[in-house]
Amino acid sequence: MTTPSARSPGMKPRGSPRTCSFRIPPRASRDAEGCGPAAEFREPGRAPVPVTTMPPTLSETPTLTPEKLRFEWVDYRPEYALELVKMWRRSFQRAMGLAEQDNFGELNGQIDLLAAIDPARIHVAMDPGSSTVLGFMVLSGTRLDHLYVHVECQRLGLGTALLNLAKRKSPAGLELFSFQRNEVAQGFYIRRGFKEVERGFASFDDNPWATDREQLADIKFRWEPRAKRK
Repeated sequence: MTTPSARSPGMKPRGSPRTCSFRIPPRASRDAEGCGPAAEFREPGRAPVPVTTMPPTLSETPTLTPEKLRFEWVDYRPEYALELVKMWRRSFQRAMGLAEQDNFGELNGQIDLLAAIDPARIHVAMDPGSSTVLGFMVLSGTRLDHLYVHVECQRLGLGTALLNLAKRKSPAGLELFSFQRNEVAQGFYIRRGFKEVERGFASFDDNPWATDREQLADIKFRWEPRAKRK
């Protein structure tokens, strides 16, 4: 699914790698973050081969099913930027009902945004066979700034795996923003224990796609572990 963060430029604002094998029944609802049960992880025998050329798109590979989806966590590298941003934009645009396009200025702006983020905060899920970026999230302490999954990998459990990784890395709790018009994202988080905290508006500066203020209406969500809620 896409959880376009209501506070991020161009969209919405405010080791060792691991391999994951899925056996998950598909979900009926479309969710850019890929709803589904958490995956079982195992340490792989070797690190992924660095990407030196642009990887193929998933549309050039066989159709993915829950049984076929494989990914490994990899450290973010600058050479992943263009592919990651294009995947991010497509996922966001589809979740928000926007025309799918890659405006040159917006594309460069998001690549610059990515370059300004500490790479240690960027967690990438990659197809070990094709080195295609399947999803990513940006975690800043307890703030989940971004979580996006490739449009061809939605409803396969990858979004849930990314969110569970965020919960493990921030066991004290998580906060995030979701646009009010993105009801799919809201349902995804609510089903996974997040509660609405407040409503407001994102910034036009961070969201050049928006044409009016109502499009920027957002919701702040918070997740706390059960022990803390008691």
